Amino acid sequence: MISGLFAADYIAALDGVTIIPGGWLNQNYIQLAYQLCDCVTGFSYSFGMTCIILFLMNLIPGLSLRATEEAEINGIDEAEIGEFAYDFVEKERDYVHGPEGIDGTPASVHSSENAIEPKSEV
Repeated sequence: MISGLFAADYIAALDGVTIIPGGWLNQNYIQLAYQLCDCVTGFSYSFGMTCIILFLMNLIPGLSLRATEEAEINGIDEAEIGEFAYDFVEKERDYVHGPEGIDGTPASVHSSENAIEPKSEV
């Protein structure tokens, strides 16, 4: 795209053979439209071919584009690589057993056990 704007006829002519009309700066305004058309064509072709490839991949068993709902709930790390990427992931808390946790007590009870109680005024 920038070539259509900054292409200069005197730079191309430095080899003594090449003659070009230049770009926007040399009043060859159509060159910018050529460059824009080339960018749009390249993007459209690559987008279209990628969509076709992904559609065909999705039809092949084992190459689905989306993980199963169970894999999303358990964690994509475990489904894709067979282990958790982070040690602090508590698999059973919040999204499997809800906010109560595994033992049935509310999560707020666990976090307030070490809390400092405010002093009461007498």
